[in-house]
Amino acid sequence: MENNEKEVLFSVSHLKKYFQVDFEVIKAKLFEAEDKTYAFEREWKDKSFYFKSYLVEHDGELKIIMIVHDRTEERIKNDRLKTALQQAEKANIAKTVFLSAMSHDIRTPMNAIMGMTAIAKEHLHELPRVSDCLDKIDVSSKYLLNLIDEVLDMARIENDKMILQETAVDLENIVDEIFSILKVGLYKKDQKLTIDLSGLKHRYVYADKEKLQKVLVNIVSNAIKYTDVKGKIKLEVKELGCDDEGFCSYQFIVTDNGSGISKEFLPKIFLPFEREENSVTNKIQGTGLGLTISKRIANMMQGDITVKSESGQGSVFTVVVKLKLQQENDGSGQESEDAAEALEAPPDYTGKRILVVEDNELNYEIIAEIIGCAGITVEWAENGLLAVEKVRDSAEGYFDLIFMDIQMPVMDGYTASKNIRNLEREDVGKIPIVAVSANAFSEDVHKSFVAGMNEHLAKPIDIQKLYTILKRYLTC
Repeated sequence: MENNEKEVLFSVSHLKKYFQVDFEVIKAKLFEAEDKTYAFEREWKDKSFYFKSYLVEHDGELKIIMIVHDRTEERIKNDRLKTALQQAEKANIAKTVFLSAMSHDIRTPMNAIMGMTAIAKEHLHELPRVSDCLDKIDVSSKYLLNLIDEVLDMARIENDKMILQETAVDLENIVDEIFSILKVGLYKKDQKLTIDLSGLKHRYVYADKEKLQKVLVNIVSNAIKYTDVKGKIKLEVKELGCDDEGFCSYQFIVTDNGSGISKEFLPKIFLPFEREENSVTNKIQGTGLGLTISKRIANMMQGDITVKSESGQGSVFTVVVKLKLQQENDGSGQESEDAAEALEAPPDYTGKRILVVEDNELNYEIIAEIIGCAGITVEWAENGLLAVEKVRDSAEGYFDLIFMDIQMPVMDGYTASKNIRNLEREDVGKIPIVAVSANAFSEDVHKSFVAGMNEHLAKPIDIQKLYTILKRYLTC
């Protein structure tokens, strides 16, 4: 302790001046106390001190003895414990809210899936009824998958594990694809979506296409949900300006004439699991996570999302992101080519042979049925080690493509792919290996490429993406 601090502690005048110690009050308290002690605390220069006074008799006189303890470290420890307790209680409340929300949101589509499955079984000979049940099962399954994706995205954001995978993209193509994704919803409600790209000067940029599209699809789909039949929605893209380093700020403005948002709910609109309760929103499915995730993604892109709205007056959502310009238009051609590769059904690939590496028999049955319809011969390996042995023991060029699961017993898909590529034969460097995995995050895709795989197909399998892969690698 510094000398001036010692002086404060041991000087009566300083005790009065700096700690407001009133010895007359202390004397009165000591005489009142049965044990003739009195304690109190004081703060000074961000330090905490504990004072304890004793009334004692010495040489026939009553005297006051005061002991002072520096409790600064103890206070800091107590504050930390208090903060940790508050955080634990807050996390516990958040967990309770999360589980409650998830229980409701998962059970709703599961109820539809199980209910429609039971109805379909009871009406197997009524094709229109069975078809209607399957359509509703499909819708509910996609909603459930979206819910799972949003929960995982939220967890990754909270743990700072979400990263941007920037590639060359064409902003006009992204907007066109958003319309293609959402056009069914627009047609069902006879709504008009106007797209204005007149303010877009540089369309070719580097961006995480999947995440940027996720943000825009979320906001436009919300506009569709909360806008009445024959309503009007507008998506406007503006370029705000570029800096000397080749980065430009882009503004995506989504305007609708829907139900709007109350001024009471506006401050909570980007909070997780928050949904406005009224006669309109109660009829619309949603987790309350979409806008939270979208805002965080926009923040990662050095931007933000803002909203202006009033009840009954529609809403205006503005997304601002900062993207780096391409020096050449090297992103548009590949995107257009990929879009053109989408197929309603695969052509006939009779004579082609595919090895499916999958430890789950049901998952194997699903993929084998899908690709078997195209005349493809399908073989099965139940783990990575068996896959390596099948390729090793087969003739050169025997397999035309391999679908590889990742998490498997005995040997995982990453190791199996590396071992196949390292076999001493000429064809192993040319066989396309496609990861088929529930590990669907960007770093999982990167791991697949590092292991020597050519593509990554996430589970549940998107059939159109599967058909696109078949065309890409099996068409001579």
